[in-house]
Amino acid sequence: MTLQDFSSNQLPQHTYGGLAAGSPGARWGLWGDQSGSFLKNSTPVGFAGNSEVGLAGIDYLADPKWLVGVTAGYTHAGFTLAPAPISRDANGAVVGPYAAYVLNSNMAVNATFSYTALDNTLSSPAPLPAGSYHSNRLTGATELDIFGNYQAIKLTGYGGYVYAWEGGNPGGIIGTGSANNVRFGAIRLGGEAAYDIGAFEPYIPVTFEYETTNPNDGTSRAALVLGGGFRYKWSETLTGEALVETTEIKTHTRDVLIGAKLRWSF
Repeated sequence: MTLQDFSSNQLPQHTYGGLAAGSPGARWGLWGDQSGSFLKNSTPVGFAGNSEVGLAGIDYLADPKWLVGVTAGYTHAGFTLAPAPISRDANGAVVGPYAAYVLNSNMAVNATFSYTALDNTLSSPAPLPAGSYHSNRLTGATELDIFGNYQAIKLTGYGGYVYAWEGGNPGGIIGTGSANNVRFGAIRLGGEAAYDIGAFEPYIPVTFEYETTNPNDGTSRAALVLGGGFRYKWSETLTGEALVETTEIKTHTRDVLIGAKLRWSF
């Protein structure tokens, strides 16, 4: 499961000192976000594979404090499960609203909700189970952002909570009463330092995550997400971003994410 952060949905720069997204006259925004994760769980009943998420969205700056928008896209995940030679593929459509509110010149809060409809396929040699089933995923998140500057360095602090639930029933594949309900909740606390070099803005984000739900995959609750990336401003209304992140200290886990974003304000 890949849970996106909200950096694609930040308000324009004139409202606070955050990510540049457009000029004061631009009230609409279009953006696209593509990311891929290389995942592995090294427990005896773990998995290995890749996950891809592609999103697009449109938002509107209703007044200097409120931004509202909607996002839609797709998600795909393909994993090989251990210890048996079983593979699982999941493909689905994602849709949902988001909103942000500026508290003052240095603080903003945002929230997002999404629904994902997934088609899942299990593949394995006989007599192991194989077949297809449907599942639904609901994800909600909220975050508080604090912005500031230290000389020429832009500083951002953030904290929030994300919760996801996925329910499906592969009973026709692996037996009656095998409803699959998965819950994931996590607290996220972190910060970012950025520095302008002409049109480029390299930045370094660091995020600590603590899972509040009971891990059912044999991994630990705590994780440290380290990253590096840059933003590029072609104009006051067109910006882009690239990011690489890796998850550390979480036991039995490899999670490397590569992503790119583009935003046009008008």
